[in-house]
Amino acid sequence: MNAHELLRKVCTGHVMLVGEVRSAEIKESGVVDKNSGLKVSVWLLVYFVELPRENGFLVAKITRRVPRDAADPLSYPAGAERGKCYAFEVECVEWKHGFVSARMGMAEPEQIGSAEGGTPVDAPLGAASGGTPLSLVLLRTTPRTP
Repeated sequence: MNAHELLRKVCTGHVMLVGEVRSAEIKESGVVDKNSGLKVSVWLLVYFVELPRENGFLVAKITRRVPRDAADPLSYPAGAERGKCYAFEVECVEWKHGFVSARMGMAEPEQIGSAEGGTPVDAPLGAASGGTPLSLVLLRTTPRTP
């Protein structure tokens, strides 16, 4: 994904978090099924991402459910490598005690840059133009009318 594709997604209403992946791991979580009232095990992919800011960086915890039909949840591919810059399309964002918590849909994280030219794959978005790294973190709230 290059900067133009990312900007097109943001302009069409997608909420994107862009940053460098610090870790990706799979965890088991227990939830209560609303219909039966029984505990159900759910496997989650948890990404810890470093989002660049003007005064440093912000840590984001991004979670995504592993599909139920996965043969072995522990060997499910994370889809992101540590130390590389990715764009995460998120469904909801919440500010928790000192970090951002977000939840993804089933979309895979997309690596920023292209190997054949333009912005280098490992460079932060905006680095090729010599400017400051661009972080498209859309955390805007809109007033709701009752």
